[in-house]
Amino acid sequence: MPSLHSLQARYTTAVTMLLLLLTALGGVSLDLAIRYRIEDQVFSAAEQVATQWTAQVRAGALPDPASASGTVNLVQLVNAHGTVMVASPAATKRPPLSAFRPAPGNRLQQRVECHPGGGPCVLLMADRVSPAPDAPVVYAGTTEPPLLATHRLEYLITGATLLIVLTGGRLMWTVIDRALRPAEQQRHLASVTSHELRTPIAGLRVQLEEALLHPDHVDPRDTIRKALTVTGRLEAIVQDVLTMTRLRGGQPAPHEPINLTTLITKETDTPPAVHQ
Repeated sequence: MPSLHSLQARYTTAVTMLLLLLTALGGVSLDLAIRYRIEDQVFSAAEQVATQWTAQVRAGALPDPASASGTVNLVQLVNAHGTVMVASPAATKRPPLSAFRPAPGNRLQQRVECHPGGGPCVLLMADRVSPAPDAPVVYAGTTEPPLLATHRLEYLITGATLLIVLTGGRLMWTVIDRALRPAEQQRHLASVTSHELRTPIAGLRVQLEEALLHPDHVDPRDTIRKALTVTGRLEAIVQDVLTMTRLRGGQPAPHEPINLTTLITKETDTPPAVHQ
């Protein structure tokens, strides 16, 4: 039978692994949700800027480059030949933000452009001005936020996950320890009781076997007297065990009437012990 300590370790490990699994799944879901939320906000703002520039181009006017400000600071109007016609101040000295041209039937599309030479990626909206084959395209976007461009978000979520798992494992160790402690006490009580009962039972067995094997050399009355003494000791041990069980189990002991006169008389009649 496994020890209670091993059971505690086994249960704690199982609960901690389950908590780790659930927390990891929650962390992955949280990471994806945060990334989706940030990207959605960027693309939404980029779409507003792109549609504003597209409306001005359709009206026959070139957009004002200074109108691109705030979060969406990279805006370009690129013709069908890949030439930048108008650009915001932050995108003036840059090549076209994208070589992608939306199809005439799906003129507004999201893009994530990462250049092979390195550097941060760009989240942008590509808006085709018209279905015409030579229609220019407005690109509006911003560099990828640091929280998305690096693994900082994953590090934060991983640290929080480990902290939750360690705290939960420590808490479960304490809870399981408290749950198994009564069983440990009962096991200890059973061990002490068996040790206390073994000696008088063995002595009683020897006396009875001796009376059976040597009936002519054993006084029956003396054997019975000794057996009664051992029985009284056994009864006292059993009574002590029952009392300890009630105390540890939280059960109150039954009320018993006490005759104070008899108790005082018994104590005064008992001769004092002589110290040698």
